[in-house]
Amino acid sequence: MKGNPSKITEILHLGGASKFSWRAIFFLVLALFAFNLKIVGQELTVTPFASGEKLTYSAYYNWHFIWIKSGLVHFNVHSVHENGTKFYELNATGKTLKAYDFIYKVRNNFHSRCCGNLSPLVFNREVKHGRNYSIHYYNVDHQKDKIFTKIKKKKGQFLVDSINYEPGSFDMLATAYYARTLDYENYEHGQMVPFKLIDENKVERLHFRYLGEEAVKTRNRMSFRCHKISILLMKGDFFPGGEYMNVWISADKNRVPIMVETNILVGSVKAVLKSFEGLKAPLTSVMN
Repeated sequence: MKGNPSKITEILHLGGASKFSWRAIFFLVLALFAFNLKIVGQELTVTPFASGEKLTYSAYYNWHFIWIKSGLVHFNVHSVHENGTKFYELNATGKTLKAYDFIYKVRNNFHSRCCGNLSPLVFNREVKHGRNYSIHYYNVDHQKDKIFTKIKKKKGQFLVDSINYEPGSFDMLATAYYARTLDYENYEHGQMVPFKLIDENKVERLHFRYLGEEAVKTRNRMSFRCHKISILLMKGDFFPGGEYMNVWISADKNRVPIMVETNILVGSVKAVLKSFEGLKAPLTSVMN
């Protein structure tokens, strides 16, 4: 759909694209894979991604034949070595397109520093949603099994706290990369899998359901053979909670998220893979 953004504002509000939807649309892909994984105290010997990989997603409001592109999400990963130890630096940014900033402006920055096995060490996020602004700092002490937090919302003071670290729990960004190592071929259709996610100064216990293989077509007319899962969303900065998000993951060695979708009152909000760079393996899930 083309036209003046102000003319489609009414459609977005009628469709339920309120604050929750505008928040969710840019970081749907951040909550893709926060699964309850077994962590070993050593570096991963095989990962489905390589240092230098970059992924870009377009954010849309979709209703029947109407597709309204409203933002972009970028991911990148780099590995570093310090004193013989390997670490990963993960980054994600999300923002509305300038033409839609007057409706609901979003500027988000995420950074995660992880061990060689991707267990979290530091997680920072700066989030701006309309008039709301928040900063979150998380530092994990694995020897003490503690997470030290500093959180500031709007113009308030930083609240300093600590919570217990539970093995197998991750921040959003670290889990999105670690869980790409999962072998979905071993899941049964309908199988439910619990997971733990560090967010909002606590550890959330959620779950996802495996829904088998399915073909999905993106906006650039590429079709992919994918694994489909459905994730229970939690209430927080990005989602209203109690809703489900469908995720399509490439059925190849890269296990790249291809599309993410959650329904709203009328239509849906989606994040769709736009471009990729530096993939470790050929994208053999492409069907055309």
